[in-house]
Amino acid sequence: MSIARRAFVGALWASGANYLSQGVGFISVAILGRLLLEEDFGLLGTANAIIQFTFILSAFSLNLSIIQSQEEHEHLFGTAFVLNIGLSLVSLILTGISVLVYQLFRDLSHLEMAVVFSLAIANVFNLFGQLFDAILQRKLEFKKTSSIAFLMNLGNPFVAVLLAFLGAGVWSLVAGQVAAGMIFMMGGYLFAGWRVNLAFSWSTAKWFFQIGKSFLGSRSLEVVYTELDRLVIKSMNSYVQVGIYDRAVMASRYPARVVTPAIINVAFPVYSRLKQDTQQLSEAYALVNYFLVRVLLPFGLIFSLIPDYFMVAVLGEKWIHSAAVLRVLSFYAVLHPMVENYRVLLYSLGKPEEVAKVRLIQILFFIPVLVAFVSFFGIIGAAWALLLSILITYVIFAIRTAKDVEAGVTRELVIPVLVTILTAAAFILLPLPILENRILGLLLYSVIVVAIFLFLDVLFEGKTLMRHLRYFRGLLRSSEEQDSTENHS
Repeated sequence: MSIARRAFVGALWASGANYLSQGVGFISVAILGRLLLEEDFGLLGTANAIIQFTFILSAFSLNLSIIQSQEEHEHLFGTAFVLNIGLSLVSLILTGISVLVYQLFRDLSHLEMAVVFSLAIANVFNLFGQLFDAILQRKLEFKKTSSIAFLMNLGNPFVAVLLAFLGAGVWSLVAGQVAAGMIFMMGGYLFAGWRVNLAFSWSTAKWFFQIGKSFLGSRSLEVVYTELDRLVIKSMNSYVQVGIYDRAVMASRYPARVVTPAIINVAFPVYSRLKQDTQQLSEAYALVNYFLVRVLLPFGLIFSLIPDYFMVAVLGEKWIHSAAVLRVLSFYAVLHPMVENYRVLLYSLGKPEEVAKVRLIQILFFIPVLVAFVSFFGIIGAAWALLLSILITYVIFAIRTAKDVEAGVTRELVIPVLVTILTAAAFILLPLPILENRILGLLLYSVIVVAIFLFLDVLFEGKTLMRHLRYFRGLLRSSEEQDSTENHS
């Protein structure tokens, strides 16, 4: 089976399993939003931010090195396993040190310390799960990685909702993450086909660190960018404000959770295989980007036009204050996965230093703007800082990747942006009824927004859309014929 066909079939598996698990996760989020308090989510968000900083050395990204490697290295998997043990121990020690240092400035309750250390254990599980997942991705075993992700995404909400019903509070959220980490690690180990051994090669370890140190800079900056806002808000406000902001940010990242697994699990290995052929790489990237934009923009429209209906319908009445934050972040929801696609592209090309440079510019802009905006405008200011920084990052990535892929970014975005503007105008001008039932309103208004967007998109570029769909059908037909031939033989 060709790389293109394997990628397409892999995308189907990844998307199918992801949509099922995300659907379950979405329902669990709705239940948890009604059962738990704002401060529960605020404490979890703050603790997760701390853990991401103390586990910064995991940014060596041994898993990405394994996937990208096209050469044979002595004891590749065993060496990575031993290195993971070392990184886990160092990260746990850093977690303990961070708690002790934090105690010098503010007393931490036993609950806060226990939550931090429990999430550290969950992160260790994830670290080893990523190793086994990388072995599968290296083999382009998309069905198996999708199955593991599906089970992991089911385990978290099942455990969290069960404990929330029993009144466990923030511990329901913590236990859900621990359960997901365990499933990720154990499932990956069972499917990977590699059995744990401590075979170690100094030359392979040296290779891992040579590759990993270039990942370290970009991934470390990424952690600063994605987690610093919660720590800044907590330093100036309460866990309640962190929780309100956190749920709005999580909502804005929901589209990324829907599409990003396919980008990472499918696009990254494919980009890595095609990096020597600029034309094929450009075609693959353009195709991913084409559908990515058109899937994401309706989300941005819904978050922009009816954020109050979304937050209340999904999480409950007490989350109405998150609606204003979500409206600001509506097109962060669109740009975030597109930036992720750029990042994956550069990683696959072996250019993590380019990602690090862009992230550094992003952080240098983000930190002072974040602190200033939060000081003057609170959590709304944090949302504006996040949106402006992702916009700048997108523009810089587009400029820096222009020489690697032949993709006319401006030309590709003209029609979808025009369709988005016309959709928003049409929705606002329509004499729609004001519905008191938030769930019914969200469903009705979302259907109207998506219907208008699809109608206009087909009207403006129906021929292009049909050409891409015919290409996909061709891949699927070729895949089925190839499988049939292999079965007969």
